Amino acid sequence: MPTHEQYGILHAVMPVESPVLADRSPAQSGEPVVTPSPRVMIIEDDSDMITLLSTILRRGGYEPVPALGGQEGLRLLREGGADLILLDLMMDDISGWEVLEIIKADRKLRQIPVLVVSARHHLEDPQQTVAHAGLFEGYLVKPFVVRDLMTKIVEALE
Repeated sequence: MPTHEQYGILHAVMPVESPVLADRSPAQSGEPVVTPSPRVMIIEDDSDMITLLSTILRRGGYEPVPALGGQEGLRLLREGGADLILLDLMMDDISGWEVLEIIKADRKLRQIPVLVVSARHHLEDPQQTVAHAGLFEGYLVKPFVVRDLMTKIVEALE
């Protein structure tokens, strides 16, 4: 089965050079400084979307940490943390809004920025969006433009 890369989809919308990898300065020994890639947790119940987001993140110089559903995402966050969370709202095991509340109530996790990536437009449920507005750094509606996703990721990690 052809991959997204074989069709050139990611090449057309994402530069090959990563903003994460492009700004490395040489160490005193003349070797490049190797900084760890930011870890981006993907909390999503659609395995195809996890695969797509993982591919986009890797190409952007990030380390994807996939979590199939909210419960697994919370478990993995508690075990190893992340630098950023991409969070779906409509999941079978637990609502993304509930996952967000749990993350922000936890002293060890609350500082991790969260980007909501959902098929549900924020205007479809304005009460929930307003109630949680201070808890997430950005909101992207699926299908999204890869460039917009990458811009929001860079901004959230600054």
